[in-house]
Amino acid sequence: MSLLAFSFLVCAARFALVGASDGALWLLLFCQLMHAVTFGLHHSASMALLHRWFGSARQGGAQATFTVVAYGLGGASGGWFAGWLWQAFSPQAMFYGAALAALLGFVAVRLSARLDRRRLPDLSVVS
Repeated sequence: MSLLAFSFLVCAARFALVGASDGALWLLLFCQLMHAVTFGLHHSASMALLHRWFGSARQGGAQATFTVVAYGLGGASGGWFAGWLWQAFSPQAMFYGAALAALLGFVAVRLSARLDRRRLPDLSVVS
């Protein structure tokens, strides 16, 4: 779980940097590299957790639910809220709001890790 938490921290930093970049190309290119890290790391860590939390027979359903919640519901509601922030305040406010959402994701992962350690103490060393 520590890799998943790390991906959320990098994501928060990336969105905050884009918001503060003022269009500086070098910083935006660096943020694109951060995006590659967070995208790959988030997906890989999420799939590893689903594999750990659900048995072989439930992998298909677990991954389908993950896709619907993370990309469907999360993407749609995040897109709507980002558009609202952009129009109501500024593009920078949208990026800072996205950074805040990523920080909330970090908190959720850390809380989940605590619950996971209580439920599965023999696996706490892995995360």
